[in-house]
Amino acid sequence: MSLKTELVSIDSLVHDPDNARKHSERQIKAIATSLKEFGQQRPLVVGPNNIIYAGNGTFTAAKSLGWEEISVIKLPFDDPVKCRAFAIADNRTSDLATWDNESLLESLEKISSADLLDAVGYMDSEIDDIVTG
Repeated sequence: MSLKTELVSIDSLVHDPDNARKHSERQIKAIATSLKEFGQQRPLVVGPNNIIYAGNGTFTAAKSLGWEEISVIKLPFDDPVKCRAFAIADNRTSDLATWDNESLLESLEKISSADLLDAVGYMDSEIDDIVTG
């Protein structure tokens, strides 16, 4: 199966009204900073009626930056229950991962020295918490 990315008007998309994942102001700011630094490296995933099933935070951050277009891929199915299941799986499967704190700290040190820490969403106090375990 190949994925087809499309560039669409951001105003043609609909924020998922049943999105169970909530986005804090801090997270939206971090996503916006990442978008400014790296650009959009992952498309939003949309279903029927251009509802966003993955990437609602990115959508909100891009709108806050004044973007007029954004990349999307369309789900290959129209079943609303399956779309909802995909949305939950997309979020939940990442929750099931863990960090290798030693490797993370090494990477964050390099990122910090390159003045990119804001673009990855970590605050100094959070790094201190990782160090102190």
